[in-house]
Amino acid sequence: MVQWWSRHHECFVDLSEGDKWRIEDLTGRIPLFLATFLQYPGKPLATLEPWIWDNAPLASVNNNTIRFAKERQRDLGHRM
Repeated sequence: MVQWWSRHHECFVDLSEGDKWRIEDLTGRIPLFLATFLQYPGKPLATLEPWIWDNAPLASVNNNTIRFAKERQRDLGHRM
């Protein structure tokens, strides 16, 4: 991750270390998801949230997680 932040430092000069950790945590440190933030250079995380998470690659994680959880609940319900 240090290399990724170093490589794209100019896009994230206004991000605090806490913002970087939050982004890493919520994107799972996956470059495809991190790249979403490159579209908004110089923008602090506070101005991007919560709508940034509706961006297609990031929203897909949320949608797929919810779908998976509902399928598991349904599957487990059939066993009871």
